[in-house]
Amino acid sequence: MQTRQLPTKTMTNSKKKGNFWENRLSDWLNNNGIKAWKDGASGGGDKEKSDIGNNLNLHLEMKAGKQVPKKIYDWFDKAVLESNKTHNIPYIIVHRDNRPVEEFLFILNGYDWLDLIKGQSDTKIESVIPKTDQYAVKAGIEKLKKVLKILEKYE
Repeated sequence: MQTRQLPTKTMTNSKKKGNFWENRLSDWLNNNGIKAWKDGASGGGDKEKSDIGNNLNLHLEMKAGKQVPKKIYDWFDKAVLESNKTHNIPYIIVHRDNRPVEEFLFILNGYDWLDLIKGQSDTKIESVIPKTDQYAVKAGIEKLKKVLKILEKYE
């Protein structure tokens, strides 16, 4: 007996939303110096089993939407505010009941993650600009780099 899955509006929108965020992440990684690509089949493809293939040997799964608990963002915002006092990088570390004792999940800002992966940090930005504004400044710099690449085509 053949089973079939009926198409639903939710399924279509979820797939489109997943593709949208996977493409955004792939673009963001590429714009920040990490070779990344989205395999069209996202897990079922022939290149990768993760959402985003990359040159770092990392299995990257993109999750976005309502399934991501708002509480995580509340905790992270609080950590950012508190880290401004100590000038440290804010992390959220979570552990769920009934998981192995040594299993922790680390949550940090994407630019701080890039600094860890690349083994660098932008000390010019960190020494002059408050932590609360650093993420916006770094994002702005990356957008300006993208604009410059576009403008270079027309020189």
